Amino acid sequence: MKLPKHNFKSGYTLLFAVLTATLVLGVGVFILSVSKKQYDLSVAARDSMYAIYAADSGIECGAVSSRQGLFATSSYNGTSWDPQPATTICNGVAVTGTFSTFNPTAAQGSLWRVQTPPIAVYQSQPMFVSFADGTCAIVTVFNGFDPNMKATRRIESRGYNSCNESLQEPQASSRTVERALRLTYK
Repeated sequence: MKLPKHNFKSGYTLLFAVLTATLVLGVGVFILSVSKKQYDLSVAARDSMYAIYAADSGIECGAVSSRQGLFATSSYNGTSWDPQPATTICNGVAVTGTFSTFNPTAAQGSLWRVQTPPIAVYQSQPMFVSFADGTCAIVTVFNGFDPNMKATRRIESRGYNSCNESLQEPQASSRTVERALRLTYK
């Protein structure tokens, strides 16, 4: 009886195929991982850009309205400042803001100083401004005097990349991005 000859090279092709498949799969997983991270970074950069442009548009609406005198002053009745509503057109939508007095010394790092008798230091209620691309801004106008008693106006705008127009607020989501701008002039 003759024994069959064993070919010790017969499993080499299978081993080579398994190693090659593992290597190609590893490279593919690595490329997929890097691509996912780059996609997440590009989405975050896009959302940040939308938010900063919304804040810029909001501050522009507030500045133009302020320069046109729509947020001139509230009237002093002898004991307090009476808030005066002001309506402006921003992005084709009527936006109403009401001024009210506030205590700037309560806020840390405030550039405002309160005088006795009171001077015209007031702020507008936050105004919600929505834009056609689904972004929005919340704009607040502050009027008062700086520590050198120079009349100062400060406009703050917080821009958001996605908003809920019906509730007039930013969307509650982990992808919502907020960017803020501040314009101060005397």
